[in-house]
Amino acid sequence: MKTEMLTAESKETLAQVKQKLRVFRKENPNCPVFKLFVVDANQHLLAILHFTDLMLFDDHETMQEIMDKATIHHCKPISVHVTTPMEKVIQLFEDYDLSILPVLNDQDQLQGRIVFEDIYDLIRLQEQNQALRMAGANNAAEEESLESARQARLRWLFINLSALCIAAYIVSLYQHTIEQLVALAVLMPIVAALGGNVGNQAAR
Repeated sequence: MKTEMLTAESKETLAQVKQKLRVFRKENPNCPVFKLFVVDANQHLLAILHFTDLMLFDDHETMQEIMDKATIHHCKPISVHVTTPMEKVIQLFEDYDLSILPVLNDQDQLQGRIVFEDIYDLIRLQEQNQALRMAGANNAAEEESLESARQARLRWLFINLSALCIAAYIVSLYQHTIEQLVALAVLMPIVAALGGNVGNQAAR
């Protein structure tokens, strides 16, 4: 979470916001600013406005007037609390295709913000862990050493081998039927491949 952000109270005019933006850019030259957080006198979040939308209004109009007229803003912006688990934050970014997410404290006051770049690495790590779990591997073991990776995977390889042996035994029970209907032997690899695909989709 980052606390550097540009906010404006609902009573402030667009001209005042532009002046605050100039000061903010001078003080924080490396901090990207593309959305404005509108708050009330108690720092409760009211709306999130994009600066490209603000250019459609006159300098004398207040943030409240702009919120009343604007069609592209959240009347109740999506936000998280400082105690929200990171898994929930990642889920919100993915579900709503967010670029920025405000963070509130226990009094529902604006505390900071999270941008997509802040959690991009966490999303990649989560996807990697899911892929390893699907393969029966462990991320910590994979990174520790070759021996630990071998031990982590060996158990699942034996389980898969046992399942395949059982499947082969069942097929052998119907050997005479397969000999009479050769088409069944042709279809068996297709059924096995479809079963594997369905398993992967279910695991996702």
